[in-house]
Amino acid sequence: LLSAPDGGREGGVGFALGTVVRIGRAIAISGDVATLAERSAGEKVAWGAGISLAIPRTPHTFSLHATNGNNATLQSASRGGSEVRYGFEFTIPLTLSRYFGPRRTAAAPAERPERGVAPQPGAATVRAEIQDFAFGPRHLVVQAGTTIAFTNSGAVEHSVTADSGGFDSRSIQPGGTAAITFTTPGVYPFHCTPHPFMSGSVEVR
Repeated sequence: LLSAPDGGREGGVGFALGTVVRIGRAIAISGDVATLAERSAGEKVAWGAGISLAIPRTPHTFSLHATNGNNATLQSASRGGSEVRYGFEFTIPLTLSRYFGPRRTAAAPAERPERGVAPQPGAATVRAEIQDFAFGPRHLVVQAGTTIAFTNSGAVEHSVTADSGGFDSRSIQPGGTAAITFTTPGVYPFHCTPHPFMSGSVEVR
């Protein structure tokens, strides 16, 4: 039920429907329609449409929108007019845990983990994934001698770089894999060089 906006006529029952269609990894098209069960003369079905574009090699998106809605209030969401309005939106994601989350101190390793070293017989290999600007799992616990294979399942390049500089996978292209062997017990925080807000850690026991 919608109340009367701005002292106008009494409100009524409104209906709305919306959908989002993704076209690949970088484009999404959205649309919605809304109407009152009983519209006054001159009122039209309200509609809105937009297209969102992911900006390559960044976590940002840019979108364009159009609507014939009168304004942005809930009461007017079901009231369309003759005028079409346009707008745009640019998103800048902020990962608050990077700035306000708990800090973990890395143990000083006696030797650096080696990049791309094949595991010794009997040594374990653990697989990790990079997708949607996040490491998965974000925190890993492994035994000394374990090789972790990081596979980039996303659409842009990433890296696995130690905060201390002890190891660096360099650029991992989409679909690529980088293997890092951890031989010394300790805690190894790491991040993605192109996207510093992406972080994780490996605890070696």
